[in-house]
Amino acid sequence: MATSDDSARKPARAALSRGQLWGLLLLIAAACVLPFLVSNYRVFQFTLALVYAIALLGLNMLTGYNGQISLGHGAFYAIGAYTAAILMDGFGAPYWLTIPLAGAVCLVAGFLFGLPALRLEGLYLALATFALGVAMPQLLKYKGLEHWTGGVQGITIVKPDPPDWIGLSQDRWLYFVVLVHLVVLFAIGGRRRAWARGPMGGPGLWGGNGPWGPDGDPRRAWMADAHRRLHEEEASAAGTGGTSATTGSVSATEGPTSV
Repeated sequence: MATSDDSARKPARAALSRGQLWGLLLLIAAACVLPFLVSNYRVFQFTLALVYAIALLGLNMLTGYNGQISLGHGAFYAIGAYTAAILMDGFGAPYWLTIPLAGAVCLVAGFLFGLPALRLEGLYLALATFALGVAMPQLLKYKGLEHWTGGVQGITIVKPDPPDWIGLSQDRWLYFVVLVHLVVLFAIGGRRRAWARGPMGGPGLWGGNGPWGPDGDPRRAWMADAHRRLHEEEASAAGTGGTSATTGSVSATEGPTSV
């Protein structure tokens, strides 16, 4: 049986092997070359794919790392998108400023929604997030907010103009802006997985250790924790039932004696 000292003496796995690092660099290089090989329409489609990848990264943080099921992630996606669109269309804010502001608004919205959902988990949390996802489109089309959200028509904004010295079209410039944010956020997401780990578990993707177990798989840890809580609840319920039955038998025994 391995002890903590033995596990501490085990060499840490490298964050990325040389082949993985080269593969990642080639992937980024291909992503940089791609917009110059296709039309502007295809570039815009690839830009939307990168935006969806960022949204999926946020969902992976919640479900993949923390094991919480969310069916209303699109609601927060809509909050951030409408915040940026309203700032650009209604207040003339530069596009680069709307990105952190939209993130801050989503942070506050998620915090406020999470407060009443603190005691929910599993199916109940999924239903609560599902209700938010279903209600959000109706809220955005509400007549009281139509002045800001554009109602059923939405908000039409102009694509940002690239700097004059860079020589890119609007679609290519928007693609590279989203690509840079994607790379930065995925790097932060990877580091977050390492930060969530400590000296108790196995090495992870970025070379960190943590409480996920020797294989560093959070899904297995979440399943084990769910089984443990289920058994604890069953044992607690059984103990409560046994105590009630014992109390009832004692009362039944003492009843005739008192009479």
